[in-house]
Amino acid sequence: APRDKRLQAVESALGVRQIVWGQLSGEHGRYLLHFGLRMPSGGIELGSLVGGDVVRLAVQAAQRIRQWLTPEATATVAGLDLGDEFLNEMFARAMQKVRVNRLVEAANLLDALEMAEVAHPELMYESAAIQVRLGRRNATAAIEALERSAHEHASLALQARCHSLRALHLDQQGRTADAIDATHKAIALSDASGLEDLAVHSIVECALRMGQHLDAGAEAMLSQAMPRAERLGSRVLLSKAYWTAGRLAGMRDDWTGAIRHYERALAIARTMDEAAWAPALNGLGWSQLQLGQLEQAHGYARASFHSALISREQPQLGLSAICLLGTSWVTWRIRELVSLFARLQGLSDDQSAMMIVAREVNCRSTFLRMTGHYDRALACIAAAAEQVRESVLLRGICDIERIRVLLRAGRFDEMRQACEALKSHPSPWDRRLLPWIDRVIAFHDYFTPGGETRGLDRLHDIVRSTPACESHARISLDLAWLHLERHEVVPAERLLVPLAHWLEQSVSGILVRARLCYERGDWSQAVALQRIVMSRYAEGVTEVERTLLNLYEATARDGIVRKIPVQRYPLNMYLGIGEGLLPEVPACLGGLGPDTTGN
Repeated sequence: APRDKRLQAVESALGVRQIVWGQLSGEHGRYLLHFGLRMPSGGIELGSLVGGDVVRLAVQAAQRIRQWLTPEATATVAGLDLGDEFLNEMFARAMQKVRVNRLVEAANLLDALEMAEVAHPELMYESAAIQVRLGRRNATAAIEALERSAHEHASLALQARCHSLRALHLDQQGRTADAIDATHKAIALSDASGLEDLAVHSIVECALRMGQHLDAGAEAMLSQAMPRAERLGSRVLLSKAYWTAGRLAGMRDDWTGAIRHYERALAIARTMDEAAWAPALNGLGWSQLQLGQLEQAHGYARASFHSALISREQPQLGLSAICLLGTSWVTWRIRELVSLFARLQGLSDDQSAMMIVAREVNCRSTFLRMTGHYDRALACIAAAAEQVRESVLLRGICDIERIRVLLRAGRFDEMRQACEALKSHPSPWDRRLLPWIDRVIAFHDYFTPGGETRGLDRLHDIVRSTPACESHARISLDLAWLHLERHEVVPAERLLVPLAHWLEQSVSGILVRARLCYERGDWSQAVALQRIVMSRYAEGVTEVERTLLNLYEATARDGIVRKIPVQRYPLNMYLGIGEGLLPEVPACLGGLGPDTTGN
């Protein structure tokens, strides 16, 4: 049962109001002890400890619980005097909501305090922190007011917290380099004022932001934080540190290592409120997607988005939305994508860069591309790119979507110019985007009269130089399809050997296997695989897939090999939105359904 129900059962059966619980696990002589205390007020305190001596961990946990039970332990909240007992209680309730990541509920309580014209630096900080974490429009003004208060009170501790908030806000805006500078200031001031929890949190955040800029010092930065997080026993920091380690491993394309770190982060997060599960679930979803385990990836992504909606904290909610959009597209859940877009539209107050990219680029413009509204898609991408222009990573996502639109529109010269401009751009950018750009350049060569061999050679070079991940798999499938269109079975078979799950769980993989069987003369198996596509991915089935099935069935029936029309396009250009679904897709996404924008 969930923890709350277990606590209620113990309380009811034994008639107690204070409950201590713990959970011990061990691996290779390293033990992890989670423990918590249910207070008479109903509040919950949580802690975690890591070490090799079980008895020492138990003593440290007991000391921590004793501190919680003493009045001094809650002095920062209970001792905050707002001049009214009711207001003090309201603030304490708000802090309890913050502790379990119920940020929207906490914001409502703090808004009520502000309406009562309560002025206190601690209240200002908590209110600003929530505005920032929720990605709200007034976050900038709240930070500036807090910074003025911190300087007026000459408080190093409050200044440290201001810099940490400023760093998060800059990161949400896509200004990662500026966020790193602000994080370094937060680390220095946190250490100077004795805020070790904030110092460790800032170090972990700095490592993550450095990793996004491909800074080789990110791993060293994280290695400083890990032992300090273990010594502090903060499960929030431990989970965050393991999750960051997973992100850094993923940036090296070490997806097996990333999964190992994410599983540790999730094990710790599951001892806390459900709102804390989102980052680890998102990491697992993204990693499984890279390995082609698409159904499992979608399950993790959906759970991550559900968890992130509880707190609506940014950039986590945007990250979870992007992951869920990605797994929904790759598994062709069109109705689910339409529903998800409606959810994202409902979060209009969230103006964080990650949410803008999720809603406008990964969802709206992709729908417009699939439904043939290319100019609308490009305008949508341009507007989003302008808002996230200072983010290397998010701008790169916009760039890739733009060349995908140009490719599907058949505007090959414009597409080639865009790719060459991106490759010559002096700013650092995510190296994982390079294979996608090189792939498009290779297809441009392939489309050019007399350039087929050059295009194929380019694609083979990309496959050889790209480690196992989503881009490697998709490019390999594209290349295998081109060989099969040329009736070259052997090179296609070689390309499919390392793809494993992609051949069983992706529509592209099953399409390629069906075509391979057809070229080999195994027509009945080609029919069986094509029928899997038609049933499993029915929401994305178009006339192209139906034509292929009819050709396979006719050949299997009478043994006369039919000539399949040569398209020479990337395999995913065969895929789209089923015609029968277009009336369900709203007009703002290029469908025939109602306009949901309110225009």
